[in-house]
Amino acid sequence: VQTCALPIWESEQSFRGYFENVAVGTAQIDPGQRFIRVNDRFCQITGYSREELAARGLFFVARKR
Repeated sequence: VQTCALPIWESEQSFRGYFENVAVGTAQIDPGQRFIRVNDRFCQITGYSREELAARGLFFVARKR
């Protein structure tokens, strides 16, 4: 079990590192158009905190722009 879990964990860590440190705004959205994860740059661009974005959907943010 641990042999299989290590590559998955490493892949997840790599994805998180990219997601959080990329210079552009990045968001992960579920099929219902709700934010699952956003990076700091996305928050700066939209002017909303992670918590505010999680409470709202993609269409709310898109309408405000």
